[in-house]
Amino acid sequence: GFFLNGRNVTIYGFANHMTHLGVGEAMSDSMREYQMRTLRDMGSNGFRCAHSPHGEGTYDWCDRYGQLMMDENRIFHSSDICIDEVERMVKRDRNHPSVIMWSLYNEEDTVTHETGKRIFNTLAAKARRLDDTRPMSGATSYGVFSEHAHDDYDLIGINHETAYFDKLHSFKPGKPIYCSEMISPVGVKSSDGVYGLDARVSEKDYVIGGFHFTAWA
Repeated sequence: GFFLNGRNVTIYGFANHMTHLGVGEAMSDSMREYQMRTLRDMGSNGFRCAHSPHGEGTYDWCDRYGQLMMDENRIFHSSDICIDEVERMVKRDRNHPSVIMWSLYNEEDTVTHETGKRIFNTLAAKARRLDDTRPMSGATSYGVFSEHAHDDYDLIGINHETAYFDKLHSFKPGKPIYCSEMISPVGVKSSDGVYGLDARVSEKDYVIGGFHFTAWA
């Protein structure tokens, strides 16, 4: 699981795009404060920056309101431009105590191939040179059980495929898993007739928690 200052903590968080009704991405600092305060009041303790770095005010308010952040890179590529984007994300955000991990991609099917694995390691190496205190991860939807998948990851993030967590854990027993994107815990029935499967999986010993998608449409 996940430990914060020596205390076992399960992440019950939300993932959200950098948008707000009526203004899109042109969010004021007061809007960012409202979002983070509302999440805290709902009982949230985590926030995923889906699917790119957010404005700096979001990080300030996550620091203030105790939201454990999954900070996410947008473009999964090893070009100079994309490496520079990762570098700027890490340099800008590494002094925020709320940031607990770096996510290098979201739902990239290339991560199941050798090319994708090399891209991940290239971006992770750049991030680690700038900050070796936080784990490297990504949000996976494809090829969860591909050969050598996640070998180079510190944390395994999976979008929605919670029914396979036990099997994945048996393959990778030394790596913590989390639900990088989960459905609402109420009102949705799984194939086996169980409500809220994603939320219950988050409470397994080897799972550090997860992020519901989404807090605001």
